[in-house]
Amino acid sequence: MTIHEYQAAVHHFEQAIRSLLQDYHIPDAMPQLYRAYIVEVFGADPAISTRSSDKVSQAKHCYRALLRFNLNLSTQEAADLSGGINHTSVCNSVKKHKDLMLTDRAYNAKVMAVQSKIDAYERN
Repeated sequence: MTIHEYQAAVHHFEQAIRSLLQDYHIPDAMPQLYRAYIVEVFGADPAISTRSSDKVSQAKHCYRALLRFNLNLSTQEAADLSGGINHTSVCNSVKKHKDLMLTDRAYNAKVMAVQSKIDAYERN
């Protein structure tokens, strides 16, 4: 898949999610939108449940923290949306996310890019 095809697919996904939210008032669509933005920015899917690389681990930390704080989900709700992990894994991810935000500039920039995409979506 070329970058142009990927960007077109992400754009189509955004439109489909926006349509669902407007037409059916489905609040559970936002986690999938977050996941798509994280895949786009981090280049890794946070829903991969197998042993993961640093890139995938960072995508997971970002996803779980955004679920927890942006959507105000409980640790168990965030765990359920993260592939059925337990709530302590979410707690550990949130702690690691906070640490990385303070110590890893590249991670921080990626999280800010994801947050910008979320903010832009919410403004439209």
